Amino acid sequence: MTISNAEEPKKRRSVSRPPLPAAKAHGDEAHPVRNDERPFIVGIGASAGGLEALRLLLPGLPKNLGLSYVVVQHLSPTYRSMMSQLLGRETTMPVRDIEDGMLPEPNTVYITPPNRNLTLVAGHFRLVEPARESLPKPSVNRFFASLAEEVGESTIGIILSGTGSDGAAGIHAIKAAGGFTFSQDPETAKYNGMPQSAIDTGSVDWILPPENMGAEISLIVLNRGLIPVATQAASAPATLKTLLGKVRARTKVDFSQYKEPTLWRRIERRMAANHVSTLLDYLQVVDQTPVELDKLCKDILISVTAFFRDTEAFLRLDKVVADILANKQPGDDIRVWVAGCATGEEAYSLAILFSERLGASFDQYRLQIFATDIDLDAMALARRGVFAASSLAHMDRARLRANFTPHGDRYEINKNLRDVVIFARQDLVQDPPFLRLDLVSCRNVLIYFQSLKFRHTRAPLAGISEEASDGCHDTGIPQRRSTLGETPQHCKRWSLPGKGITN
Repeated sequence: MTISNAEEPKKRRSVSRPPLPAAKAHGDEAHPVRNDERPFIVGIGASAGGLEALRLLLPGLPKNLGLSYVVVQHLSPTYRSMMSQLLGRETTMPVRDIEDGMLPEPNTVYITPPNRNLTLVAGHFRLVEPARESLPKPSVNRFFASLAEEVGESTIGIILSGTGSDGAAGIHAIKAAGGFTFSQDPETAKYNGMPQSAIDTGSVDWILPPENMGAEISLIVLNRGLIPVATQAASAPATLKTLLGKVRARTKVDFSQYKEPTLWRRIERRMAANHVSTLLDYLQVVDQTPVELDKLCKDILISVTAFFRDTEAFLRLDKVVADILANKQPGDDIRVWVAGCATGEEAYSLAILFSERLGASFDQYRLQIFATDIDLDAMALARRGVFAASSLAHMDRARLRANFTPHGDRYEINKNLRDVVIFARQDLVQDPPFLRLDLVSCRNVLIYFQSLKFRHTRAPLAGISEEASDGCHDTGIPQRRSTLGETPQHCKRWSLPGKGITN
């Protein structure tokens, strides 16, 4: 089951910002602006052809709603950027080059310098000298990921013209954190590689020409300030039950066991996207446009995953793999279940761990990794086993060369690893478990269920402790010829705390 990585996170840092003035909307009519600790920051990623797209985008952006705009444009390391001067002609907002430690201010456009990567840390811009690698700079993915972690649902990500796939993973991270995502319509882009790669993730909310994005952004910001979801939630359990019933009737996915804060955040996001401010209005939207139920379902299920995410956890898991193999002989079965596999990175990471431990004898064991999810679109990407170079940038170069085959700006998992991973749709709440398992990985699954209710469902993972459902991000349970709902005396249990796993 794909579970959103953004829900029940560590507390986000409050981004310190100057107080917002009374503002006007996109045109002349005055509108109130919500003054809280969630100021919107708009990340704009572009590469080749980006200047033309930016010249179309900037004049239409809202200038008085307190947003900060950050342009991350690929540039030659030796290029003396004139972006600030050129873009300053297209807007009445201040246009500034970013300096390390700078605090983003409202109604301002910021330009990332060449040959530096940019992140947002504790509310301040941080410029980082990039590693010696062939990836484009500055990295759109890296900045977008930092926005997703720092300001979450108050992030807006935009991808404009450019070659390659930089920004695609970042767009997915923003949406998973509850933010809003735009891509330039590829037909209007001088180079459609970056826009199309972002669209292919399934995480883009709006596909528009650059000149049309500003009006939509204005509506998002203005409507977001009018949605008192926290107040509505306390008095609307029947409304939530009605909405979840409609989702289940259309998608066959039951969210009744999910933690309510998770659900309310996603509902709030869809309400803002549809420009409505009450739950009753949103119910009317889903009745009039049933496809909105599919979008809500996908928003709840969306997850962020990565190869070897959280180094410390995987170092400990590698020792677990060694313990499992110590009791195996050539010809033996090794059965692993990855619940909530999303787009496959974790399942393939486990395959790599087993391959590295077994070495030349890898083919002498019957390794099967059952990777299950409820999201068919995510699994379609997982089955392909092809990943953007930017999503593998953090991987050790020797490990990358040993397990992947490069194809342009993408990498394909090697066939011997792809063949041991079996992808299948499974609903953890309703479907039966796999049997005779040596290891179960359930990162980003248990923490999103209401533990007291989850214990009493027919869920395959119900045998895992309540403590795991409350705070364990990695759980492996080796078992021999027993169901997952039991933990026989001769079985061991490993709990790997998920430091750094959720944002």
